[in-house]
Amino acid sequence: MMALIQRLFEEIRRLEAEVERLKQPLSTSGNSPQPPSRDWKADRPQRKRHKKIGAKPGHAKAERPLVDNPEKGIEVWVETCARCGTGLLEQAPERVFRRQLTELPEIKPVVIETRQYEVRCPGCQRLQRGALPEGLEASRRFGPRLEALVTYLHHEHHLGFERLCGVMSDVFGTSLSEGGAVAIVERAGQAAQPEAEAIGERVRQSAVIASDETSARVQGRNHWEWVFLGSGGEYHLIQRSRGQDVVEAFMSECRAEVWVSDCWGPQLNAPADQHQLCLPHQSLP
Repeated sequence: MMALIQRLFEEIRRLEAEVERLKQPLSTSGNSPQPPSRDWKADRPQRKRHKKIGAKPGHAKAERPLVDNPEKGIEVWVETCARCGTGLLEQAPERVFRRQLTELPEIKPVVIETRQYEVRCPGCQRLQRGALPEGLEASRRFGPRLEALVTYLHHEHHLGFERLCGVMSDVFGTSLSEGGAVAIVERAGQAAQPEAEAIGERVRQSAVIASDETSARVQGRNHWEWVFLGSGGEYHLIQRSRGQDVVEAFMSECRAEVWVSDCWGPQLNAPADQHQLCLPHQSLP
């Protein structure tokens, strides 16, 4: 009998603990480290299946305006009467219904071949070779528009090189290796370097500069991506170091009036007349 009573007491304690657990609020992204994607969401109300098409009462109808000069027009004539079979091609139309849709052109890669002629000068006997047009240099395997698109998809839409090559093949019918895509992006970086340095100079001349750094992987090794923000723009710099030497090298002989940062030592020692902790890093009273 005592053993039974003991088991019943244990079951009661277990049930009381379960009740206390159920009384606790559900874990959400607001009261726990749980990501928002795991938060419980209420079901959406079912939509009416037979919703009327068009503008609501009292609202103006919204339509895409017709363009004056469409690139392509298709004439749809009535050949015969659907009721009696009389030919109608000779009948003048009473009304013409115009509708327009926007379509992408057929995407097909264009292969450009240059033929660079070389001739011998009869005067000095030296071989002379024709100059290739800009954008069609001998070192190129892809044209400037294709390279611009690859760079845009990689940097602005964050397509990895494997997916990027798949898009180029599936959408544009262009065979591109991952190594070729990497080389294209590297060339774009080299071409953008003068403008990047101009942005860096404008930032270091700013009266107020904000900075931060985060980890980055470069060729399988740990680096740090520094960002310096000023009135002249935003400058990113990837270095192996997270130390004061990066800040000093970037600022050179310049000095800011105010430097905004977190509590990381190299940033608190940045060359500036005053330092301001960013609001999230200020302790509340």
